[in-house]
Amino acid sequence: MLIAKKENKLQQNEMRTKKYRGKNKKSKVKVKMRLKLFLFSFVALGICLLILLRYAYITQLKYDIAKIDTQIEELNKEKQELIVELETIKDSEIVEKNAKAKLGMIYPTEDQVVYISVGDESIENQEKIAKEKNNNFIFLKAFRNVVNKMVNFIN
Repeated sequence: MLIAKKENKLQQNEMRTKKYRGKNKKSKVKVKMRLKLFLFSFVALGICLLILLRYAYITQLKYDIAKIDTQIEELNKEKQELIVELETIKDSEIVEKNAKAKLGMIYPTEDQVVYISVGDESIENQEKIAKEKNNNFIFLKAFRNVVNKMVNFIN
């Protein structure tokens, strides 16, 4: 009987250790699952924060683009205003009015005007003279070439 009691106690101890091991394994599995869940939620939170930061960056870029577009529009308006102002300054009637009003300009009288006649004949004569000069230069160049050849032949 003593042996039976010892065997019974051994069996009970083995049963207790199996139960304890089972509970211990279950608690380790729970800890691992909680750790995995924590890591997964940490990674998901990191991804969400990264996405939010990128959206904030995109929004900032859109704001900068809009700001630059308004500056471009303002500069284009200023450019158009300056072009209009330049055209008014270049207008001969306005220049004449300003010269008369501010500088006291008056048109010259008949005896102050000097007329120079420039006819078609004078232009034609100038062209003929230029052609004759070119012909003379051609003759001189040819003569110089002949003389240079003679000198080279003698040497």
